[in-house]
Amino acid sequence: MNYPIQLAGFEGQTIELASPGLLSGARLLVNGAPAPKGPKRGTMLLTRNDGSQAVARFRPHLRGGGVPQLEVDGEKYPIVEPLSWGVIAWSALPLIGLGGGLIGVIIGVLAMQYNFSIFRSERSIGQKYLLTGVVSAVSIALGLAIGLLVLSAL
Repeated sequence: MNYPIQLAGFEGQTIELASPGLLSGARLLVNGAPAPKGPKRGTMLLTRNDGSQAVARFRPHLRGGGVPQLEVDGEKYPIVEPLSWGVIAWSALPLIGLGGGLIGVIIGVLAMQYNFSIFRSERSIGQKYLLTGVVSAVSIALGLAIGLLVLSAL
């Protein structure tokens, strides 16, 4: 999913955040192409309409559900509305199934990220809670089953 970003001085340009995938981080797209790398690690250069350049970088957003904030020349721009603490707690339920060791952790974290993406979707609130409940239950059961298989193998 791409999130449009409105920045002063960049009117007429299409600036979007390409949301992070399972194995890739967030990417900033300017007019459909990846933003050029900046002078320091983790930074990007943006060219304003007047020709001046701005340094941008992503900042973690605790309540962003995996979607970072964008910082341009020291000013932070939230890309998405923060998730409520209740939604974050509900989405983190798959972490209960961590009894499966490393595989259980991976399953739990992936399910939590999937839950965040469900809450960012256009579904009704009832559908969001139902779907995330199913994802959580399946991931917990899978994590615990893996844990039991590992224990029985020992």
